[in-house]
Amino acid sequence: MKQIQIIGGGFCGLALSYFFIKRGFKVYLVEKNEQLGGLISTHKTPYGLVESAANATLSNAVIENVANDLGITLIPTLPSAKKRFIFRKTLKRWPLSYRASIKMLVTSTKYLLNKKQFSPMPKESVRAWSERVLGKEATDYLLIPALAGIYAGDAEHLSASLILGKFFRKNLIPKGKNKGSVAPENGMGEWILEFKKFLIQNGGSIETVVDLDLPTVFAIPAHELIEYADSIPKLWAICKKIEYIPLASCTLFFSRNSSHLKGFGCLFPKSENFYSLGLLSNSFIFSGRSFESFSETSTCGALNKEVTTLTKEELIEKILADRFKLFSSSEKPIDQRIFYWPKAIPHYTTQLEECLSKLKDLNYRENNFSLFGTYLGDLGLARILPKAQKFVEEY
Repeated sequence: MKQIQIIGGGFCGLALSYFFIKRGFKVYLVEKNEQLGGLISTHKTPYGLVESAANATLSNAVIENVANDLGITLIPTLPSAKKRFIFRKTLKRWPLSYRASIKMLVTSTKYLLNKKQFSPMPKESVRAWSERVLGKEATDYLLIPALAGIYAGDAEHLSASLILGKFFRKNLIPKGKNKGSVAPENGMGEWILEFKKFLIQNGGSIETVVDLDLPTVFAIPAHELIEYADSIPKLWAICKKIEYIPLASCTLFFSRNSSHLKGFGCLFPKSENFYSLGLLSNSFIFSGRSFESFSETSTCGALNKEVTTLTKEELIEKILADRFKLFSSSEKPIDQRIFYWPKAIPHYTTQLEECLSKLKDLNYRENNFSLFGTYLGDLGLARILPKAQKFVEEY
């Protein structure tokens, strides 16, 4: 039986483990922390479920097939989640002026007729691309807030090629039966629990000691590769330049009669001077997320790099100030959960674009070692699972 060692027990490592087992490999998953899953976990409180990071994933055929195989029931969003907001002086479903909207319509039509004319240029920033194609208003009040909800980075340095390039290539990920976002019935942590169960039941093992004599895939964040720099000097020379973004996730529970946003959530453009990047209205996204209460999650960080040094009291104070701007309400939460991530996700900058170009020249491999992770061009569970499947098929 072929053997493979996967270093890193986050979602990436677990996804690889699943597909390697499916291909008949004996898998040794190395994770030094007591808990698998990396950023992803679900916590049950007296008031409802709390996600430590991602609350959902976009659906596709791979997501659905793996979930079905693991016995995970995926639930769609509630009808109320169709309402999404962006704050521009007040809550708005559509934040653009008439003139900017017409420009968006014209640009969208041209895009459908000829995508290539709008393709991002090498090392072009998201802001530069968006102002060139969409105009400044659509950039500031639509695209950048939307991307901040996913990539949480600085639009002046985010890479248009890495982030927007996929819209100019043929989508090779098969569509699923569901459209839009889905989540396990019992929260995103169910992915982790079922992946672990599958690993153990199929002869895999969870180790704490690394054996570099085995064929190895490093499924850890780029900065953690420093521990193995001597084994992969060429790869490490590139990966050490990859930047990560600090984030904090804060879920607050309020009484049922409190002010709330009946919809998916609200994004906050930088010019509106909110501390948070945006707010998710959990109780109106998926069923079963709150018990006799109302739940909201705010994500903070990225450009506010001091976020992980704030005390819980200081962070909640800032979030409640944001909430006052939304609802003119000073209501206090009845419960709260906060998660700090000093190095949460890769910063998808033009510098990362340059690093990936060099890593591709090495085929992400050196000697008996390979790389796999969210810093290699695909962020989000909906893209990680198909990429893990392809990686294993080509291994």
